[in-house]
Amino acid sequence: MAFSGNPLTEEDIMTLPIEKINAAMKNRAGVDNTNINIASGTELPFAIVFENLSDDLSEFTIEVVSSEHRRT
Repeated sequence: MAFSGNPLTEEDIMTLPIEKINAAMKNRAGVDNTNINIASGTELPFAIVFENLSDDLSEFTIEVVSSEHRRT
């Protein structure tokens, strides 16, 4: 599971332990509460990091199957 509003730099992805990356991506409120009271039409950064991929993997696709909107 990952939430928008938690951007990671390429350096973060290359240097942080996977546990810290996972914790950052699971921050529901987003960095600096960017996921709180989002105005209509606002764009938020979004990333998903994969780990332990096969060395012989050459291509894969991702399909978003759901999203959720909650009012607070």
